[in-house]
Amino acid sequence: MKYAIIIVAISILISLILGVFLVWPSYRGFSETQNQLVQRKLQLENQNKYIQSLKTAKQEMDERGEIVSKVESALPIGPDMPSLLEFLQNAAVSSGVSLDKISWEDTSPRNEKDRIKEHFFSVEVAASYFSFKNFLFALETSSRLINIEEVNFNVPVAEGQSSLIKIRASISSY
Repeated sequence: MKYAIIIVAISILISLILGVFLVWPSYRGFSETQNQLVQRKLQLENQNKYIQSLKTAKQEMDERGEIVSKVESALPIGPDMPSLLEFLQNAAVSSGVSLDKISWEDTSPRNEKDRIKEHFFSVEVAASYFSFKNFLFALETSSRLINIEEVNFNVPVAEGQSSLIKIRASISSY
């Protein structure tokens, strides 16, 4: 019986020593792996939420794409003179107005901090009153921000001739 107590005590001591030196490091490694797994799951969940929010934002932008394109056409980057000239020619043809002269006025921005800049141009047209009215309506209803600043009429010398009309207008751009 004396040896049984010694054997049990030695067995417990060996078990503790094996537990401390063999099992404990494995348990710590397992615990660290579990913590890393939890962190990776949280990271993956956050990335999925972020991706979902990006998809939602893209869907909203796609839904508002028409509005964005209207704003971009109303306020282009720079004066975009070729498209304005094309628009003026098409408006003149459709309203029955003859474009005689188009000129650009170089203006410096009022304030360098202003994001929206104004560019001025002048147009001389030969037209009857009704044709001019249609041309003016086309300018005012265009998608570009065209502001008519000044209109000058020259009365025709002979009856049946069309009036010479000078228009000074401005367009806005970024």
